[in-house]
Amino acid sequence: MFNNEKEFRVAGYCDSDHAADLDKRRSISGYVFTVGGNIVSWKANLQPVVAVSSTEAEYIALAEAAKEAIWIKGLLKDMGCEQEKACIWCDSQSAICLSKNSCITRGLSI
Repeated sequence: MFNNEKEFRVAGYCDSDHAADLDKRRSISGYVFTVGGNIVSWKANLQPVVAVSSTEAEYIALAEAAKEAIWIKGLLKDMGCEQEKACIWCDSQSAICLSKNSCITRGLSI
């Protein structure tokens, strides 16, 4: 059932399960996106690499969610509903801090 919320915003939620695959020790990433309170995109799969920490697994999930948010914003822009930003919710403080300081930790300047 579709909702009709007052605010037409893009919101995403992401999570990971570190080393969920017991044979290959790969983690599972997942995300779901809503637009105006309605689910429009979701995905859950094994990560392509082995994460050595739960922070890395969460960061990979967050990066995948960010790519999907950019795609959804572009799609909405093509449809005439341009969004200023998309909120992505993540339950890992360490992954959030890493994503905010990625330019510093990688030695890049913007």
